[in-house]
Amino acid sequence: MNSQGSFVVNGVARVIINQILRSPDIYYNSESDHNEIPIYTNTIISDWGGRLRLEIDGRARIWARISKKRKVFILVLLLAMGFTTKQILGGVCYPNFFLDSLRRKKTKREHPQSTEDVIVELYKKLYCIGGDLTFSESIRKELHKRNFQQRCELGRIGRLNLNKRFDLDVPESEYFLLPQDVLVAVDYLIKTKFGTGTLDDIDHLKNRRIHSIANLLRDQFRLALNRLENSVRQTIRGATKCKRLPTPKSLVTSTPLIAIFKEFFGSHPLSQFLDQTNPLTKIVHKRRLSSLGPGGLT
Repeated sequence: MNSQGSFVVNGVARVIINQILRSPDIYYNSESDHNEIPIYTNTIISDWGGRLRLEIDGRARIWARISKKRKVFILVLLLAMGFTTKQILGGVCYPNFFLDSLRRKKTKREHPQSTEDVIVELYKKLYCIGGDLTFSESIRKELHKRNFQQRCELGRIGRLNLNKRFDLDVPESEYFLLPQDVLVAVDYLIKTKFGTGTLDDIDHLKNRRIHSIANLLRDQFRLALNRLENSVRQTIRGATKCKRLPTPKSLVTSTPLIAIFKEFFGSHPLSQFLDQTNPLTKIVHKRRLSSLGPGGLT
């Protein structure tokens, strides 16, 4: 970036437009199903990673959706996260409502007892696996890595929003969604069902934040590091098959970083040619806010 606030790419002046996006937080909403019965939902919007959606359907059952995959019963998700049934019932204000939603389940198969059964049941639901599946440590590790371990990064703003809304005492340096966050989110969702919780207007400006140039470049840098990690893994795997020791120079290269930033400045929707009609149009272009682009409106 030069002193004028623009970038010079291949001799051409370009400007990166700031975005206005939904702030990382938990948003509660109410809608009606096809029978005009109110359904209460909440959506956990992350700063980086997938979204988690919880809902209470017309039959007063609580479900969870992880990244638009098939929905799972909330008890299965909480037990797989490490809670016990006693901790879950002690962490909600309306335990009888939670117990009633359990009794509405038809089959015994959907009431796994042990932690191993819970993990197997959740794995089968998320990855649409039919038939019998036995528990193994690899299943546990894959489930935690893909869905629990650093799956939903709230960031500093998201953590501040959650601590303020639910009166939590989680350190501000903890950027990732914790199991206790999911439990208090379920508790507040039940409160909205009984009218003691408040619903959110997700389009209100107080629920928006500015995604600046620094945030955009940080996301690109993170993407470049992910690609570098994958290339290092492939290089080590290939060297192991050939029984050769890779050198640090062959492992860590600047190619992914250069390619990512060239692609960002050259073809990203928020990277635009600077309007140089007159000095005023330059200032207007640099101060423009957009709701479009990745993560925004389509």
